[in-house]
Amino acid sequence: MGGQRASPDQGVCLLLYMVVVITCSSACVGFILSQALQKIFRMTRRMPLQGLVMLLCIMGARASVDPRNAAAMAAGLCKTKPADVVFIIDSSRSVRPSEFEQVKVFMTKVIEGLTVGQDAIRVGVVNYASRVKNEVSLKSHKTKAALVKAVSKIEPLSTGTMTGLAIQFALNVAFSEAEGGRKSADISKVAIIVTDGRPQDNIRDVALKAREAGIEIFAIGVGRVDLTTLRQMASEPLQDHVDYVESYSLIEKLTKKFQEVFCEDVVDLCATGDHDCEHICISTPGSFKCACREGFTLMNDNRSCSECSNPALDVVFLIDGSKSIRPENFELVKKWIMTMIDKLEVSETKTHVGLVQYSSTVKTEFPLGRYNDKKSLKEAVKKMDYMERGTMTGMALGYMSQTSFTLSQGSRPQIQKVGIVFTDGRSQDYIGDAARKAKENGIIMYAVGVGSAVEDELKEIASEPVADHYFYTADFKTMNQIAKKLQINVCKEDPCECNSITNFQKKVEEALQALTNITGSCDEEDCCIGEQDRLKSTSLILPLPLLLVPLHIQTSLKFCHQRGQSLMSKELKKYIFQKFPTINRFEEKKVITFINVSFPFYSLVFLNPRCLQYELLIVMATILLL
Repeated sequence: MGGQRASPDQGVCLLLYMVVVITCSSACVGFILSQALQKIFRMTRRMPLQGLVMLLCIMGARASVDPRNAAAMAAGLCKTKPADVVFIIDSSRSVRPSEFEQVKVFMTKVIEGLTVGQDAIRVGVVNYASRVKNEVSLKSHKTKAALVKAVSKIEPLSTGTMTGLAIQFALNVAFSEAEGGRKSADISKVAIIVTDGRPQDNIRDVALKAREAGIEIFAIGVGRVDLTTLRQMASEPLQDHVDYVESYSLIEKLTKKFQEVFCEDVVDLCATGDHDCEHICISTPGSFKCACREGFTLMNDNRSCSECSNPALDVVFLIDGSKSIRPENFELVKKWIMTMIDKLEVSETKTHVGLVQYSSTVKTEFPLGRYNDKKSLKEAVKKMDYMERGTMTGMALGYMSQTSFTLSQGSRPQIQKVGIVFTDGRSQDYIGDAARKAKENGIIMYAVGVGSAVEDELKEIASEPVADHYFYTADFKTMNQIAKKLQINVCKEDPCECNSITNFQKKVEEALQALTNITGSCDEEDCCIGEQDRLKSTSLILPLPLLLVPLHIQTSLKFCHQRGQSLMSKELKKYIFQKFPTINRFEEKKVITFINVSFPFYSLVFLNPRCLQYELLIVMATILLL
């Protein structure tokens, strides 16, 4: 292939495959050798002979592996016009590492909504502090996947704030032809600056030069940024080119705006059918949102609907009343609790609410079930007195798990337990064991932090997926934003019910595109299989052993396929890890995910398989499909 001669080992592999197909013809019928399987041959040529025989015969099937084009699936919701776009990001010492990660997430999400390509949108990234570094040039990456991967590797510089120097660098270098900039009048030049500080150099003159050179500048300020300098940097009209957010945790809300900036053709996606809403599609400019019919609840994928609507819940608020909060902010916390109560369906048969306050000690303000209407609950919250003193979050978590959710405190058997923890600072005791035990006891944990709250502790408290269960804001005055975002969703995924099956295909393919790159050569960080296998972050697709899957899940797969739905079943994943416990060590590294290739052929996807043991490839090979 590509003019290269096959090695003797590869020839043996292919010959052996033909023999196996003949000898196993009753089972290995209609096998189609796709690009993915050719890749398997390259990677398994050093396998023991019996392992290869097993792999080949087992993989004989009536379906071919034909993955859909991930780039097409990940394309934006509107046609984007060609442009050269350079992000100029502040990574000075005032930007904490976790905040810098949020900037990278923001850039990634903007990129995911663009049509990236050499003849479409080219993207570059300039990183600056006291010095400037060209992290990604406009000519570097021709695919969205490669671009997103490059963004994920950017590290903060952590010194001063030389914004003027960064703009000058973008003007002279980042947008130059040598770095991939295009001179055509039809190609617009756009700079998106993200900063949280006051520049230590002159920006007025250099920003003017950049604008006069045809660069459209958007300025995003965070936290205590100097708003005057934002206006000096940005293009006119300022109301369209200057944005401010209170903290880096809120920068993600600007994603849609910057995707729409590059929209050329805005279409009604609901009218054209280019959506995947299960029930109702609602058009928005250049996009859409989904809704559900009465009696159904929108799931976390924001596409599918579940009949699991407003289930009965036992909800306990665990509130930090330490002295660092201060009385005026404690009143804001009480208002936030009342806002959350308004979102719950409180009644004798539905949601019950309890309230626990803690500092150096723990106090039950009122137990579950004492009040069965919102008015009474909110009156009780208003009467809560501020404790002050320390921050013993670990002790409070243990109290909630062992006391608040007991029968004597009003907890109901067989009713889902939900804990909502609020804090504004680092705990003075260890929280790990208590947080883990609460989740092991079946409590769905939400963690909410404000101000000096430590995000690592919030994430340790939160249930999986952590991103949906922890929330942070820099200021008590913006807590209502969290009340709007925090959605208690306890609907269980049932692999036997099509109503619970989400359209996971697009997200998985986007993730694959972001994490894999099937071109290029190995760098220092890559471990390669051999000198001839210059693979870099390659994905290897192996069919899933369907006979090892419980019958009720098989039935669900076949039935739901008739409705054109895809499946990522938590039970299925759990079953596989139980069946092959040696794989567990890869789970936390996110090496393994699921993807539906073509029914009834379900596959495991191993990311970066060059570093896996060959034995795993054999163990996970497909046996004959029913």
